[in-house]
Amino acid sequence: MGCPVALADSTDVLNASFWAAFTLVAHCLGTYMCWNKRWYAHLHTWTLAPSEKVGQTILVALAMANAFAAWRVWFCDDWDTTRGLVVLAVYVFMIIVHNLFVPSIMLTTSPPLAIVVALGASILSIVFTVFCYLYHHDWSGLIGIADIVINLALLIFAIQLQTMPKVYAKYDEVKDAYQSPSQRNTSEKTSSAPAPVQSAIGGQYAYSSIPTGGQDLRFRANAATPNIDYSTISMDIGGNP
Repeated sequence: MGCPVALADSTDVLNASFWAAFTLVAHCLGTYMCWNKRWYAHLHTWTLAPSEKVGQTILVALAMANAFAAWRVWFCDDWDTTRGLVVLAVYVFMIIVHNLFVPSIMLTTSPPLAIVVALGASILSIVFTVFCYLYHHDWSGLIGIADIVINLALLIFAIQLQTMPKVYAKYDEVKDAYQSPSQRNTSEKTSSAPAPVQSAIGGQYAYSSIPTGGQDLRFRANAATPNIDYSTISMDIGGNP
């Protein structure tokens, strides 16, 4: 599929390392530097978001695949040619916009911003994929298809958040319940933990169920059991008040 895959000399290694460094640095700045474990645990409970481990694994794998795709364009179609420069320019913008999605979710309370970011990343990934196939970069094109799928999934997730405006208010009420094990005191660690149940969405962690007016509020088992009286909290976090 196109030119052969080969690291023939130190120049090829340096070129591949450059694109890997650019892509992974953008990924780390956009994801790990902005990640909020408590907020994501809340999102995983109430939305289509996968477990934290699954979500981060997918994003890391996509970043590494994208680095390979960019290097293939560089290796097979020199960046100093017009078409090579065009493809790589689209790639750079795609990576930057794609890695703005996590900050738009973690650092703001504006789903429309996340929708715009995910839509922009989806459009750029489509353009990147089309250019790859147009210029016979078949391996990069396959990775571009993966970019399209992931960015469209992020767009769907952002749209779901837009339909659930109360999810932000509910987080303010229960965020103290999401605690890491290091935040537990000795008595909490030695106390009996609630029996784990399977998440309705499918997750990395078990949950304990707390009945709240006909609905269950599920918390991760690695968080301290909340001491809040949830029977007084309305759990309608959909769009309707």
